[in-house]
Amino acid sequence: MLGPTFPFYPSLRSVAISGAVGLAYYLSAYFSLEFTQSTNGLATIWPASGIFVAALLLAKRVAKLPIIATVAAASLISNIQFGASLIEAAGYTVANIVEGVVITQLVHRGANASRDLDNTGWLMTFLAATVFGSLVSGAVASLLAGQLSLPFFVSWSLTVCLGTLIVVPQSCVARAR
Repeated sequence: MLGPTFPFYPSLRSVAISGAVGLAYYLSAYFSLEFTQSTNGLATIWPASGIFVAALLLAKRVAKLPIIATVAAASLISNIQFGASLIEAAGYTVANIVEGVVITQLVHRGANASRDLDNTGWLMTFLAATVFGSLVSGAVASLLAGQLSLPFFVSWSLTVCLGTLIVVPQSCVARAR
């Protein structure tokens, strides 16, 4: 019998949280694209990545899949809204999802449960995971969106890395209070 005890059965609370995360992701993406877009069409900072990673790091297991789904929808919608073709938007969305999942998995596997900013081990793991996940995301975006240029790859990777490094530590501190 599948019911509330099934580990992947989302509760009303996890659905509400995923909706809030999706909305926060969308608004962050919208304003990043609206106000910080560079000449190559990319935002100069992408805090939406940090919102997604923070949500995955802080969420219980049952809430992760709904969060991934709402962020994917928010990413697809925001990219299409700002002029990306469906194929480009899908490529960007896959890159955003892969990035968040890679960073989260590396942090969970490489650090203890403490997310205190005075925990050097956690911070180093988070930093390394963020850099690696951002590079993976840049490669995925380049390949899937057909943007096979070094400037695009570097811009994408740095943009999402910066957004994650700024947002996630603040979210962890806010959650601890």
